[in-house]
Amino acid sequence: MSAPLPTLADLQAHGRRIKETIDEKPPPIRASLYLGPGGMFALMLSAFIASTNSVCMDECIRAGDSLEDRLLECMDRCEVHSQVQSGKTCEDKCHKDIGYTRRQVQRRQSDCQKGCDHAPVMLRLLALMGVISMLPVVPFLGSYRDACSCECCKGLGCSPKLALFNVAWTAYGFSTLWV
Repeated sequence: MSAPLPTLADLQAHGRRIKETIDEKPPPIRASLYLGPGGMFALMLSAFIASTNSVCMDECIRAGDSLEDRLLECMDRCEVHSQVQSGKTCEDKCHKDIGYTRRQVQRRQSDCQKGCDHAPVMLRLLALMGVISMLPVVPFLGSYRDACSCECCKGLGCSPKLALFNVAWTAYGFSTLWV
């Protein structure tokens, strides 16, 4: 049997318990509990916007390449079969038959790519806010008392907290290289 759905009062009580638990923590931990997920959310949104821009750019390039291929195939057929009348070039004939020139294809492609830059300010702002939010999390978590006590040295074995700190400080070191 499935568990009954929680009532609104149950959800509010659960939310209150989470807030009380967060409020009991030292200030660096409290800040990290908000900065980490907030920064990750901002980075995920910026990645989503960047991926939609990339898909749009790829579509513009694909469409431009297919139009240019059609034009080049026409020009190749024209040159092979010498279908040119006096005073005309294969480019003129293909422009008349197909309806566009290479320059028109390039212009269409560049106009399409300019239209693909969706929300550039929002993209940069979200990425910046995400990075600024994520960078202080590891130093904040390492700053509270007994954060770096080594359970391995005390004979208690290595804990998941210590392993997480090692991974976090390594990732923090690499992230400062790119900022």
